[in-house]
Amino acid sequence: MKKVILFFISINILFFISCDFADYKLRMSNMSGVIIVVETVYYKNNISQGIPCTSNLIEANSTGTLALLNRKWDLYFNNFEKNSYLEVTIVETSRNEYDPNSHIQKYLDAKISNKEYIRYNLNINQLDSLNWQLKYPNE
Repeated sequence: MKKVILFFISINILFFISCDFADYKLRMSNMSGVIIVVETVYYKNNISQGIPCTSNLIEANSTGTLALLNRKWDLYFNNFEKNSYLEVTIVETSRNEYDPNSHIQKYLDAKISNKEYIRYNLNINQLDSLNWQLKYPNE
């Protein structure tokens, strides 16, 4: 009986550890008639601190989340200095142009190198004033 109880406890612990937490606070409303790919990069002192959330494909006239995995957006900003910001890069695409099975970073890099993008830099105060709801196109 002890082995059965230990087995179930072990399974529950493994299940709890393996679950990824995601903060879905940051959202992007795509009010255009085209599909967009959105990438965010966190900067501190104008130095990239990595990509805190995955690149996201957001359908035309819909809203998607820009999830931050295994952290909370508020804590991520509050644990760093005041001169930090989130760089949001938006690339327009279409079903014919973008292959969801391809590596999204290579696609974004190609579009960015051709200067086919829109970019915003937002600090924590700006994100709070927008209620963490970004819009494209920005009005």
